[in-house]
Amino acid sequence: MSVVIGNYFQEALNFETVIATLGQSETTLDPMFDELARQVDVSVPLVECVSEYGKFLGVPLKKLLETYQKVALSFRKLSHSDRVLKRGTPDYPLNVQQDSFTPRFLYVRGNHELLCHTIVSITGTRSPSGEAKRTAKETVTMLKDTGYAIASGLSMGIDGIAHLTCLAEQVDAIAVLATSLADAYPVQHIALQEKIAEKGLLITRFSPSAIAQKWYFPLRSRLMSSLAAVTMVIEDRDGGAAVRQAEYALEQGRHVLLYNHTVENRMLQWPRRLAIRPGVMIVKQPSQIVKTLRNVLEKGNDQEKVMQTMGQLTLF
Repeated sequence: MSVVIGNYFQEALNFETVIATLGQSETTLDPMFDELARQVDVSVPLVECVSEYGKFLGVPLKKLLETYQKVALSFRKLSHSDRVLKRGTPDYPLNVQQDSFTPRFLYVRGNHELLCHTIVSITGTRSPSGEAKRTAKETVTMLKDTGYAIASGLSMGIDGIAHLTCLAEQVDAIAVLATSLADAYPVQHIALQEKIAEKGLLITRFSPSAIAQKWYFPLRSRLMSSLAAVTMVIEDRDGGAAVRQAEYALEQGRHVLLYNHTVENRMLQWPRRLAIRPGVMIVKQPSQIVKTLRNVLEKGNDQEKVMQTMGQLTLF
């Protein structure tokens, strides 16, 4: 098996083997794996201490080994340059780590240094109007040369338009996937996904052994909202995925940006419901975006510096 850059490839493989063997969720097994790590070196191949794993988990060694080989086979689909980031380590994005649904591992392909940039998420409906398509393009174009990285979910519609405009305008692009790095969805965006991996960054919480499920999409949206300082919803229906992401963002203490024409659309309920909540900003046109973002993000950076200083003072 080719070695993937990053110290946590093997630990992630072992973790996914435990999940697959017991058939339980990551949330359920996360604390169990912490306990296991106190008894076994989980950074080495599971086969080297399979007896300890089997005893701890209470499963037959044959089943454990067979599952390990199957999961290891799926991990071979990763590129040699892919990285596995572990929660609680310096490489893991701090803003994601602060979320209550933070995954134990993240899988990244491409320029992982983009995770150190201020990230703005642009998302919306899969079936955008002509006005929404133009607005999405103008929004990305206005953010050119700001130093912000633009994250979206690689879906059809607004997401795809945001990604394509980033590539055309040479804006740093991040695609947050609802699949593993080894898979692609939708199939219409396979080439786009490959281009973003080359020019920007792909990131996902799903391992190569994960079998895509419908409920992966909300988890993708939550990861994207936690990565981004601001989520911008260009257009969406009531109850749409982009609306859910905006709600996640506010829950996580992030900001949401909406266009005034969206808020004034009387055919929709969600824009006015969100507009009155703290953390939501409203602009009339794309030309106002940069100033609005800088005002709120610089204020947030100042508050963060104050908190860091206060934390340092408590040490004395």
